Amino acid sequence: MEASTAAIEGAADEQPVSLIKDWYIGVLIYIYIINIIGVPSNILLMVAYIKHPELQSPTNILIVNQGFADLMSLLLIQLYGWLNYTTAGLEFTMQNKYLCLFCVCTLFLGAWSSLFNLLALSIDRITAIQFPFLYARVVNELLVKKLLTLLWIFMISLLSLPIFGLNTWRPGIPCTSSNVLRKEYLVNFFLLSSFLVLLTVAVTNIWICGIVINKRRVQPSGEETQQNKSQFKLTKMMLIVVGLFYLCWLPYTIVTLILVTSRSWLFPGGVPEGVMVINEFSKVVVITNGAINPAIYAWKSSTFRRAFRKTLHLPIQEVSVASGAGRNL
Repeated sequence: MEASTAAIEGAADEQPVSLIKDWYIGVLIYIYIINIIGVPSNILLMVAYIKHPELQSPTNILIVNQGFADLMSLLLIQLYGWLNYTTAGLEFTMQNKYLCLFCVCTLFLGAWSSLFNLLALSIDRITAIQFPFLYARVVNELLVKKLLTLLWIFMISLLSLPIFGLNTWRPGIPCTSSNVLRKEYLVNFFLLSSFLVLLTVAVTNIWICGIVINKRRVQPSGEETQQNKSQFKLTKMMLIVVGLFYLCWLPYTIVTLILVTSRSWLFPGGVPEGVMVINEFSKVVVITNGAINPAIYAWKSSTFRRAFRKTLHLPIQEVSVASGAGRNL
């Protein structure tokens, strides 16, 4: 009896170690590389917005809010990496319910904030180019700040539900969303609503592309006003950001939907390790767009580029009239 008890205790002690895979180190390295790139660049974005009045506009408030959400996701993914890809982290979260739930819920908050902010940016762009006079009359910084405050309250309220009871956490289970959240909450609420927002953003941006193409045909480049040129350049920049977002999110969305809804009949003998590798890497690829977005702003917007250089106390390169046509952007 004592021998069998000792064997069981020994197996329990070894369980977290057996959950560690050799390829986890690759996931951790990727997380650290993305953080080295993304954390300073998103902090630079927010500091530049605060210091330079030329950046303070309704659209740029949304861009900075996106930067804040990306920064939050980048910092939280480090905690998630430690909790899920190290022996100490696995042992800790298997016994600490609320730390595990807090980590999962805040990661979802970062994901949702990026997603809904992209929806807000898409609505902002389509209003600005399709209804420019209405946009100029109605949209201002105060309105955007109020709407963003309501959005954050809405997201925090809904994504806190697992912490207050809507969970399936059990001691000894790895801290992943599929293990600690109820299936109806994860699939029918979070994933389904995220998919609907992704679909809405996609349709809206296809609509935006059509509007931009039609307006450029009706109004040749030489006849465009400076304001229209700036709006078109800003819209093209946001289309690049949205495209990168989809590129980073699609792998995770597809793999998660397959594993949550079809695991039993697709993998009756258990999920192959190759699929698990893809699943784990797809989670951290999601944050890649958050690390790259500030570089896109600097690349496509001369206003952001100059503000970044001034914030870093770097010399500002003078541009010619020909190359600086969009300097109001």
